[in-house]
Amino acid sequence: MSNKRFKHRKLPICYKYANESLYKQNLKIIEEFMEQQNEFTNVDKKLKNKTLTYVDIEKLALELFDISQAAQQNIFLLEKHFGKHFCFTADSMIDKGINKNRNRKYYEKEESFDVADWGGEK
Repeated sequence: MSNKRFKHRKLPICYKYANESLYKQNLKIIEEFMEQQNEFTNVDKKLKNKTLTYVDIEKLALELFDISQAAQQNIFLLEKHFGKHFCFTADSMIDKGINKNRNRKYYEKEESFDVADWGGEK
């Protein structure tokens, strides 16, 4: 599997929430985490019961996407509120985050994950 498949992708700005306060945007992130946790619990339960479907995986993936979108939106709001004063852009902060994680070796390829290893102790 190519490392290019896991390349970070900058998401489009979600204009629906572009004028929200940082406080409201943070609440949106918390809401998305709660929704993701519900979907994860559902997937975990169905995996144990051997009733997991593509739809379950898709729901979890879309909740994870929503977290990513909301978190990245928060970075754009930081730029809107503080970027000029502190001389930064959302893109520069995202790039710094990628570099920080690269330095932590988060992007180095590791041993493949086997879905059979998920969820249970051996």
